[in-house]
Amino acid sequence: MTTKHAAEASAEAPAQIPAQIMAHSTEHSAQTTNEAAPAPKPAPKKRKRGQGEGTIVQRADGRWCAAVHLGYVDGKRKRKYLYGKTRKEVKDKLTKTLNDVRQGLPVSTDRITVGQFLTRWYDEVVLLSPKPTTHRTHRNRIKLHLMPAFEKTALDKLSPQDVQRFIARKTQAGYAASTINGYLSTLGAALNQAVRWQIIPRNVITLVDTPREVRATRRFLSADEAKRFLAAARGHRLEALFLVLLTTGLRRSEARGLTWECIDFTHATLTVDRQTIRVDKENLTYDPKTSRSRRVVALPRPILAALIRQREQVADERAAKGVRWQEHNYVFPGPKGGPFGETTVARELDKLLAAASLPHLTPHELRHSMASFCAAANINPRLAMDALGHSTLEMTMEHYQHVTDAGRHEVAAGIERLLFDPE
Repeated sequence: MTTKHAAEASAEAPAQIPAQIMAHSTEHSAQTTNEAAPAPKPAPKKRKRGQGEGTIVQRADGRWCAAVHLGYVDGKRKRKYLYGKTRKEVKDKLTKTLNDVRQGLPVSTDRITVGQFLTRWYDEVVLLSPKPTTHRTHRNRIKLHLMPAFEKTALDKLSPQDVQRFIARKTQAGYAASTINGYLSTLGAALNQAVRWQIIPRNVITLVDTPREVRATRRFLSADEAKRFLAAARGHRLEALFLVLLTTGLRRSEARGLTWECIDFTHATLTVDRQTIRVDKENLTYDPKTSRSRRVVALPRPILAALIRQREQVADERAAKGVRWQEHNYVFPGPKGGPFGETTVARELDKLLAAASLPHLTPHELRHSMASFCAAANINPRLAMDALGHSTLEMTMEHYQHVTDAGRHEVAAGIERLLFDPE
């Protein structure tokens, strides 16, 4: 081979690598391959949020917001939105809402205020009551006290603290505990209805400390005081009315509704089957207060005689008024034939009590006196209960247990006779 051909062959042939170097290179290559970093593990799959679990996002104004899916109503998706200044605040609200959903508690999506709901409750529930005094009581409490305090508060945001502050303000303003509890009674009744309608999950009234009422001492006339009062009332135009209130236990509204058809002169009884109440300057006649208030009361002979004189007196007044008389057949009419005025009766009662040197009493406290007479005469409480028209015996015993000074001494005398009198 020529020198030229040898050079060309040398250039085209691969370079010869010693065996040791070749082996080392192969071993190194294998080692490098085996020691390479492991492939990254796949990222864990994110748990898919369940339906209705809510989302939390931050709004452009910086506040945080959560939305909870509550299903569909009439084909429309129903959501509850929750707001807060921090994410944690919203998360806590979200947790509570989801817990309510899981427990089947109502979750309101309507933005209704306490004022709006009180108006709805009054129109749709309170007005169903047949008692006009119930309408008036709730209407006045709502308008004068509850609306100024809670009108703009969201119904589902009303808290026990809100109600407790209301109680504190009323107490500081000098309102009696019984009066404040009356306001709470109206608010509580409305909130109970909201719970039944599944608008709110609970009634916050049950979580507040209500004012403790101090039971007022019941006032009444003793038998001797009653005799002095009747002596002062003798010949007065309202003598028969005061006699009936004092000896039959009629409520003032029952006496106002009494007509001559209710008096049985033959059997000496009086039937209570109605009451007349003045509401918003109008006299309205309704059924008695309770089913047990509908009753027949026996009349003592002096009361029957007084009613006979009352019938003659009314006939004379009717004849004197002529066409100006408004005939309603009332036993105790006012000057023109309508039911007697409550204010007038209270005023005349005060005059007669003062004339007899007796303390102030209301017409209703003459009814309390009737209960004390029953106790003093040792009349069976159940008979007294029927005469007074109480719905329960417990109510009768509350009035029945008036203890007079003479009664206290009678107890002491009985113990003395039993334990200390010589045989």
